Amino acid sequence: MNRIFIVFICVFLLTQSGCHNKGIRKDKRPTQRADTNTTEIKNADSKKFVQEYHAHLPAVTHVQAKAKLDYVSGKDKINANLIIRSRYDSVLWVSVVPLLGIEAARIKVTRDSFYVMDKINHTVTISPLQKTEEKLGVKVTLKELQDIMLGLTRIPNKVNTYKQAKMHFITATQNGVDYAFEIQKEFLLHSLFLKGQQSGYTSQLHYLNYTDTPFQNTSTKLPYYITANLHTKENIQAELTYTKINLATEKFNTPFEFSKNYRIIYE
Repeated sequence: MNRIFIVFICVFLLTQSGCHNKGIRKDKRPTQRADTNTTEIKNADSKKFVQEYHAHLPAVTHVQAKAKLDYVSGKDKINANLIIRSRYDSVLWVSVVPLLGIEAARIKVTRDSFYVMDKINHTVTISPLQKTEEKLGVKVTLKELQDIMLGLTRIPNKVNTYKQAKMHFITATQNGVDYAFEIQKEFLLHSLFLKGQQSGYTSQLHYLNYTDTPFQNTSTKLPYYITANLHTKENIQAELTYTKINLATEKFNTPFEFSKNYRIIYE
């Protein structure tokens, strides 16, 4: 079940590559790399665009969602349903249910730790966030993870390049990570590319099927289909398809109790 944990992290954090499984769509769009020579935003057009883009991002605080996950890495394939509950900058909780319909794992992410309950092997793995950063080759925070799950990643304050054609293209750098954004004219994120400067690990996500989702007495557009490709020590391809997203500010539980029969593993 540790592999499911890694899959989950890769899908929602930073991801990259092509696909060879019938259940995964091939993506042949070229990879774009960010320039590492960063400068403060000085161009009036880029500064205005960044401000407008951030102004269009909804201030989400709560998320309850259902999704389907398809994952391929070498000969390994995983197809599962996910139940997601998230309070921004507080906790992220996921129930992993394979297609057989029996819950296989629960994952809980806090500001400083990852918890994985393997209900098949009766283990609970506890990892500090730093351990996940080492596996991915980049620094991450809970809020950044939550933003990436919904296509709401903010553009860093230091920008390298800004171009406008059919889409807005902007590159930036922050905390040792190079970013490249493709953003639609409607201020909707189309693709996000990341590269860890020290590790060389690269990740790319594409955000598609934007759908009006109720939010604060109105609606906001969110991507219901995300492709994720990751190049770290192994190549991973994944698809996340939301079937339901609820952004209402309401109380919900994130249960993580387990019996004494479970073995606790500290990483």
